Amino acid sequence: MYLVRLAGGLNRVLDELLDEGLRPCVCFEHVRFHGEGNPIDAAHVYGEVTGMIKGACEALGVPYTAIYPSTARKLFVGKGNATKEETRECVEGWYGDNFNHGDRKMRAGKRKGKLVKLYDESDAACMALAFIRQERWDERA
Repeated sequence: MYLVRLAGGLNRVLDELLDEGLRPCVCFEHVRFHGEGNPIDAAHVYGEVTGMIKGACEALGVPYTAIYPSTARKLFVGKGNATKEETRECVEGWYGDNFNHGDRKMRAGKRKGKLVKLYDESDAACMALAFIRQERWDERA
């Protein structure tokens, strides 16, 4: 059902933007593999989500692009192998705000029950800002 909800929500947001006369563009993280858990399951989930995003955009004629995390970090942080902590510091340094208010996850395994920060919210901000920066660079070419 998460894919149905994703498609419905994405279609609703894109429809609203188009109805307001705006020209939306969708940028999402291009993930080839994932180090945690079962990498095969992660590949299936990312493939399904990517397919839903592309399908919704194609149906509405909305341009979309995928950016590798290393490319986003290179464009925004300055180095492609920046850590999540370095990315968070860069985003918060630019905007002076904590982007990671609700970004917590309970660990499993040896550290079961321990609450950790993932900094996924600042990663998402980095992705969006890198996309904007990339598009501006492309316009100059």
